[in-house]
Amino acid sequence: MATELPGRPRWFIYDRISDLTFANIRYYAGLAMLEPGNLIQRSSIPVSVPGPNGLNIPETSGRAFLACDGKAMVVVELNRLEEVVAVPTAGEPELIWCNSQEDRLYSAIGSPGVVSVNDSGKLMLHEEIEMEEGVRTVTPSIWDSRSCTTSSLRPTVRQSIMKSRA
Repeated sequence: MATELPGRPRWFIYDRISDLTFANIRYYAGLAMLEPGNLIQRSSIPVSVPGPNGLNIPETSGRAFLACDGKAMVVVELNRLEEVVAVPTAGEPELIWCNSQEDRLYSAIGSPGVVSVNDSGKLMLHEEIEMEEGVRTVTPSIWDSRSCTTSSLRPTVRQSIMKSRA
């Protein structure tokens, strides 16, 4: 039996702390919570920014971070089932990668070509790192989470982009 969602899903992620599967919904602009065994929807949370795209739930945060096409990173408090803040970004962010040790969330923004670095503790933009126009996906494979700092990010990301183009 298929589960009826409130709109088109774009990304699913399982959270083992809550034992729920989360789906960000693009056109409904929200976050759906599903039981992982049978995918029955438990609840959904609307968000204020259109087009949730990337989704990350850092293991101990109790929060979901949604990169939205409406040029913002939306933070949802999972215990209260409500949006906490929408942090503006320079453009439409892609997927999100989290470095929990440094309380940082990274997302690529193809236009204007930056990596947005957000402070996941303070819920605000930390910095934007200039890259090349068209930068797309940010993944943990391009960083060593044990030693990655924002200052070491630029050359690592640029090297990764150059290797992928070769």
